[in-house]
Amino acid sequence: MTISKPKTRITDEMLDQIVGDSDPTELFHGEDLFLELRQKLVERMLDAEMDVHLSQSDEQEAGNVRNGHNAKTVLTESGSMPLEVP
Repeated sequence: MTISKPKTRITDEMLDQIVGDSDPTELFHGEDLFLELRQKLVERMLDAEMDVHLSQSDEQEAGNVRNGHNAKTVLTESGSMPLEVP
């Protein structure tokens, strides 16, 4: 009987890029890697939301455009998370 591995969205190549030259044994000694992953994911979602909002015709007609990012700190179940919010 052959047991197949469950499908995953994270490939070995992705892990290689994330880990880079870091010592893999150091990756689990803190929250740095997981915090950075959460930050990047949330910031990417916020940027995508702003892209969709600004692509609407009424926003374009009004001349609304991006005007940069602001630093914010969001409180989460696992602690505070600094973000760059559009």
